[in-house]
Amino acid sequence: MATVSLLRLQPLKAAYEEPAPAKLTYITVEYVGTIMDVGDTINLKDLKVQAIYSDGSKDQVEDFTMTGYTIEKEGRNDFLVIYEDKSAKVSIMAKKIVGIMANPNKNQYSIGNRLGVRDLTVTVLYSNGSAEILKEGYEVVNDVISHQGRHDIIVRYKGFETSCLVGGVIQREVKSLVVQCENRTIVQNTPINRDDFIVTAIYEDLSSENINTFTLSNESFTDTGKKKLRISYANAYKDIDFEVLENYPTGLIASYTGRPVIVGREFRLEDIAVKVKYFNGEIVETTDFSVHSKKIRYIGDNKVGVYYGSRLSTEIIIPGTEIDDPDFDYISEFSATNGKLSCSVKTAIPRYLPTDCVISKSIKKTVLKKAFKKLGFKKGEYIGFTYEFVNDDDELELPLTIRVTLPDKFDAEHTRLYHTPNRKTIIGCTNKTIIDDHTIEVVIFKTGSYMLVYSEEMDAEEALEEDEAENDYI
Repeated sequence: MATVSLLRLQPLKAAYEEPAPAKLTYITVEYVGTIMDVGDTINLKDLKVQAIYSDGSKDQVEDFTMTGYTIEKEGRNDFLVIYEDKSAKVSIMAKKIVGIMANPNKNQYSIGNRLGVRDLTVTVLYSNGSAEILKEGYEVVNDVISHQGRHDIIVRYKGFETSCLVGGVIQREVKSLVVQCENRTIVQNTPINRDDFIVTAIYEDLSSENINTFTLSNESFTDTGKKKLRISYANAYKDIDFEVLENYPTGLIASYTGRPVIVGREFRLEDIAVKVKYFNGEIVETTDFSVHSKKIRYIGDNKVGVYYGSRLSTEIIIPGTEIDDPDFDYISEFSATNGKLSCSVKTAIPRYLPTDCVISKSIKKTVLKKAFKKLGFKKGEYIGFTYEFVNDDDELELPLTIRVTLPDKFDAEHTRLYHTPNRKTIIGCTNKTIIDDHTIEVVIFKTGSYMLVYSEEMDAEEALEEDEAENDYI
């Protein structure tokens, strides 16, 4: 029976064991972009990298590296993607450009006009015999029609160059303008995009021409609401209506500027820099943000959510660190006196704090007279002082360990440090560790007023406390 019982208990024990942390098993890589041109740089957003772990979980990976980032040859280009100690191969197909062609949509353009994107058809030619019409990415040189007669328009794309011929004619009188603009809504203080407009000049002979050198009455609108925009060219103009919307936030940029935070304590909101990015491209600093929690929970990187309003959020990384043992090789020190006797107080502080971060003022004996009487000692000496920080935010570092070097009249065995909130009553006595006859070590949990008390009657008080503790129970 005992054997059966033991066998039944073993699976239960195993079920409650802490599972081993998952290990990275392998990674996968998928290229989701288009066929590239030789010489192009790979867009890392076109690579989908997944990490697969021993427990079956998966993570998208962004901080990977590669053995190369440039397409070197026509056909298949193989690269190695590396994440931690794992790697995977990815292949990207590429075509080799052998030339480009450019053709104008019209043979003649008025002096003062220029060729726009809609006036040219630019074709790229590949070594495999294929061709592709480009919609963007090429450069047009000498695109303004400056004189009557022949104009050579030069087009460049990825190191290749071609030209096309158009004729310049004397500017004619415009009968009217036809304006097409599908996007009639704009955000305030946002530059109006000229490419949204198709402006056509109608001449007296009813011929027409696309115009790219038109002028706008406004580059942007400051006020919201319905607005009129005037488009002008030569002797003609056309007014169209626009709806101007209030500028709105589209993104959040946040960073942590503070020092590492001890696990279990809170970071300071002042150490988070937050900027709001608006639709019109403006980036504005703000303090009107919130976080899910200020407490640091882990040693190492802690992901903290930062929120602006109900729609925008981002994450920052705050380093967490463990609590170190008090190190009195790095201290903040001050002295206190009652007018006759003096003591020194050394605080073991984190090395990221300045050595003058703790400040103090000595308190007159008369101010603490009532508090001393509350202790019930008939004879004794005391020294009062405040314990504060130059920067109030450094109170987050509490508790901290201090060492008090006593005056010659005091001895460690008969000395205690009391906290007095209003300098008339005693709220508590700190636990002390005796370092030597004239040095005690205590832990400070709060800022405020303290009283270092020496009395030969300490022995009797401690004995009484022990007796009371023994008599707490029936």
